[in-house]
Amino acid sequence: PQEDRTPYDIKRDLKEDHLWTRFSYDLTDQSSVTLGYLHFEDKRGEGERYRHPDGVYRSWDTNRVNLTYELTLGQFEWLVKGFYNQEDYFWNRERLKKGKYTWYKVDVERVDAGGTIQTTFPLFSWSILTLGVDNKYGSVDGKDDYILEKDAPSDKVVKNKGKPLSFSLFFNDEITIKEKLVLNIGARYDWVKSYDGSFYDSSGYLQSRDHRDKSWGEFSPRVGLLYRLSDATSVRASVGKAFRAPILDDLYRSGIFRGRIYAANPELDPERLITYEAGIEHYFTKDLVARLSGYYTDAEDFFYSIRIGIDPGTGRDLYQRKNVGKVEIYGTEMEVNYRIFSWLSTFFNITWNRSKIKEFDPNPTLEGNDLEYTPRIKCNVGISFSHPKICRAEIVGRYIGDMYTDAENTYAGKLDDHFVVDVKLSREIFKHIELSLDFMNLFDEHYEEYLDSEAPRFAVMGGVTLKF
Repeated sequence: PQEDRTPYDIKRDLKEDHLWTRFSYDLTDQSSVTLGYLHFEDKRGEGERYRHPDGVYRSWDTNRVNLTYELTLGQFEWLVKGFYNQEDYFWNRERLKKGKYTWYKVDVERVDAGGTIQTTFPLFSWSILTLGVDNKYGSVDGKDDYILEKDAPSDKVVKNKGKPLSFSLFFNDEITIKEKLVLNIGARYDWVKSYDGSFYDSSGYLQSRDHRDKSWGEFSPRVGLLYRLSDATSVRASVGKAFRAPILDDLYRSGIFRGRIYAANPELDPERLITYEAGIEHYFTKDLVARLSGYYTDAEDFFYSIRIGIDPGTGRDLYQRKNVGKVEIYGTEMEVNYRIFSWLSTFFNITWNRSKIKEFDPNPTLEGNDLEYTPRIKCNVGISFSHPKICRAEIVGRYIGDMYTDAENTYAGKLDDHFVVDVKLSREIFKHIELSLDFMNLFDEHYEEYLDSEAPRFAVMGGVTLKF
């Protein structure tokens, strides 16, 4: 609002560049290799400018390479995948507090790499078995470099770093009990280690420390049933356990996420979940299909953002990821797809979800509150047109219900619902060239993506795809 603006407020801006390539080659009739590369640049102006000509802004420079090898050897199907992802994050940060100016730069390098080897083969005539191993490695190395602090030259440096390593074994057995009944039994064992974590503040204002190495192991089974009532109708049900270790940013990296200031939490433990699902699918005709499902998740030590105090540098609220005792998540999903003609189809889906804190001993007043940024209603509706001599076009409407942005579920922290329409157009102009246009937020809807952070308005993105 105009009345809330200051002389230091400027327009927010966003600039993105994408380059995506993929090369596939059939080595033999039974084997192939695929190499992919992604380059992504993103610069976001934060809407504040004090003395620096570019004001406050953040940028990401990401490069990702992935390699996939597929081989069929007799009855065995092999899949080998590897990836390497490097992200360079930069934040130009300046602020004015009580007339004193501070300017510093944040540089963070994140690396994620890993690989998977799996094979699928018929164990018996009624059993198809998949076995695999998965390995991942990562690192984060961040530095806050102060140039001016409270109008005085500064050589203050703040550093965070750490590494994760994970190793997993998994299997899944698809067992056909009868022609209409299929049983899936699977499990995975995850071992995760967090190590070489440290925090350093050259000024001594915050205590420098080396974080102790931590490791966790977890066995997660899953079982599912599929029953075909008829050629047109099938029902399914499943129950499974899941395990998720803390990510590097939550463990070791302090900074701003979703407009909040976060303190790292090296004592964060993994979260564990048990999920139950059931659903039904029915084809009314070969062109009209509907799906209905329900789910319930019981989570322990769930990762959640809790306000823990005031950030001394900015005077703003300070948050930290903590393990909430118990969280309950349940809901229903409905989906309908209808192919009107061979070149025209439409779809509709809606989700009703309730995610709430069930138990949190450090602050029982939060119990029963909705989880932040989890709307109870989400809905999508769209229509797709595809004709090789004309173009491909898709119109999609997205509705997101209102939601809370804080653990306390305050009225001030509530975001209004919104409905946004996007349009995608593409056309193959030559055999190897495709042009595309994306019209995002077509009707220029005003809404907040995060608290006090307006989502991008109407935007147009163009693309060129080369195929050889």
